[in-house]
Amino acid sequence: MADLGPALVTGSATLVGVVAGAGLTYWLGALNRRHQEQREDKTRWYEARLRAYAQLIHAIDGMDTVIFLPKEPPPELREETFADLRSAESMVHLVGSPDAYNQVELLLDIAADILSGPRPPKDEDQRDWVGAVDAIKHLARMELGYPDTLFKSQQVTRGVEQQRKKRFWER
Repeated sequence: MADLGPALVTGSATLVGVVAGAGLTYWLGALNRRHQEQREDKTRWYEARLRAYAQLIHAIDGMDTVIFLPKEPPPELREETFADLRSAESMVHLVGSPDAYNQVELLLDIAADILSGPRPPKDEDQRDWVGAVDAIKHLARMELGYPDTLFKSQQVTRGVEQQRKKRFWER
């Protein structure tokens, strides 16, 4: 019976070690899963932004065709391309930055003004359109991880704010 005490101490120390090892393994596994889920979330958001901006650029290309036609485009074509641009706007609203969404709203305003105006569009409207498209492309590149356009995007964002104010006061 004298050997029972040390055996219990040795056995309980072993049991505590096993429980501590299992707990540590579980904790480290949970921590690893959490980091992996965060990486996957970032990837999903990146892919959603990429799809939204690709859809927007595609809609802009379609609208370019309509805007720069020398004569009045068919009403169906105007409505379809404007609807595509509106759809792309809603995608950017969901996954893009507030700056990008504001820029897309400005682009829609410019497109509506051009489509409702005379043919061919005024030079000022064409310059506004091209400037807004360039601004959107720079903001999209910045949000998708191309930091070399950061400075240019900040300049464009300031220009967009000034342009929005100007168009607002002209109405």
